[in-house]
Amino acid sequence: MNFVRILLFSLFFTPLCQAQDATKYTFKRIGQNYGLSNNWVYSIFQDDIGFIWIGTGDGLNRFDGYQCKTYRPKNEFNNSLGNIAFNSITQKQKDELWTATSSGLYIFKNNQLTLHKASPKLNYRDVFTENESTTWLTSQSGLIKLNTKDSTSINFSTNPKHPLYKKRFYKIFQDSKKNLWFTSTGCIFKYSPKTQKFEKFSHFEHLNPQTKHDVLAITEDKSGTYWIGFGQDGLFYYNPKEGSKTFKKYSDGTILHLHVDQDNILWIGRASNKGLEKIDLNTHESTIFKYRISDPKSISDNSIFSILEDNAGDIWVGTFGGGLNYTSKREKKIRTIDRNSNETPIENNLVNEIVEEEQFLWIGTEGGISKLNKKITL
Repeated sequence: MNFVRILLFSLFFTPLCQAQDATKYTFKRIGQNYGLSNNWVYSIFQDDIGFIWIGTGDGLNRFDGYQCKTYRPKNEFNNSLGNIAFNSITQKQKDELWTATSSGLYIFKNNQLTLHKASPKLNYRDVFTENESTTWLTSQSGLIKLNTKDSTSINFSTNPKHPLYKKRFYKIFQDSKKNLWFTSTGCIFKYSPKTQKFEKFSHFEHLNPQTKHDVLAITEDKSGTYWIGFGQDGLFYYNPKEGSKTFKKYSDGTILHLHVDQDNILWIGRASNKGLEKIDLNTHESTIFKYRISDPKSISDNSIFSILEDNAGDIWVGTFGGGLNYTSKREKKIRTIDRNSNETPIENNLVNEIVEEEQFLWIGTEGGISKLNKKITL
């Protein structure tokens, strides 16, 4: 059973989208006024309970729908360590988050951040947990496979005989077939957990020979087409059904993050003041969201670093200096259930606790416990 954290978000964000047209988006800004430790948002993650975790340029933040609570690593003198960038967040176990930071791999457990001393202390760009015993890490120093059971690790980029030798790595992505993709400079690698072999992709149409060719983002759409974003060369796509391993160019620009949502909409985080782009891959209609000084419901900054789709299908956007943004195309509705409700009254209007099961809500009140069937009541 889980506490119904979604109720907190419904209460907090209800004024945002009531009676909102499905084609229009407005943004709720969450910055230091909500306790965010730093307005540079590198990563966003939702845990199994429903909390939103925000990795910033100075601390890890947990947002509960009302306020942010900040966590920072501490040294041997119990002093907080500042200016550590939390580049990526994942959930290793039910009560344990793993974070890739600019100062190593940190484990969040029991409300504390602890350095994972068995892994090399590097500036990690991404972290991904493949299974209970295997975690992957990317860095400028290579691709690292960490055995979390015996705390041993392999850096594939330090082996002169390996195809990943001297390669730097950025993003990790697991596709619909459970293959892993690792982005690098001038190429990307596909890894099959079944065969434990890497396949290199390095053919891209219309690359600028004078740029660096860092692949900083990757995702997959509903048709099985892969999309990648370069730091300088723009947006590319690859459809395996076409029989070629060549990525074709779609658009120009600096791409920092890509995400395809449940409606097959491609969200693109662009840098260089280009804003947030939304492409409906069903129609290829494009919309660009930018900061407007006269509109407090516009996105807070035009450089986008991170994007998350939460369990409700809403979008969270992390920016360079503008904090966190939230948007939803869903129309929010609140239904009141009290002791005078005709069909499903509760025991008392003073509600102390709400616990959720797959089919039922348990309501703890001052007058007893009520059991509500979600399919009938909500």
